[in-house]
Amino acid sequence: MQVTINEQAPGQQSGAIAPKTETITVTDPKGRVLTLKEPDVLAPFRLVKIVGAEAAENRVYMNMVFPVLYLAAINGEAVFQPSSGRELDALIQRLGHDGIKSLRAGVEENFGTSERDEEEDAAALKK
Repeated sequence: MQVTINEQAPGQQSGAIAPKTETITVTDPKGRVLTLKEPDVLAPFRLVKIVGAEAAENRVYMNMVFPVLYLAAINGEAVFQPSSGRELDALIQRLGHDGIKSLRAGVEENFGTSERDEEEDAAALKK
């Protein structure tokens, strides 16, 4: 078996799109620094599996939990994406009201999606 290693950076490959690695920080009212980063493409799909089909159809609920996917660190300590409902609940509890409000505001301000994108996502979920 032959393995070829591509020595070009992802952004230099023809037709390739470099992954977004930019991080944004926001500070919540408790003084915690929340580091935000755009999640990988599979993160929303994993979230739907975690919350289940019924909850995933609830647009209000999904709008409430979706910003959690952007959380990369709290005070410089890495935060791993939840892989179960319990882990999701624990992360939400850890953030509390102040953290969730700051996280949501940071995501909307820096990674906001257009209303059209949200409508397309909702239509896709219904299918």
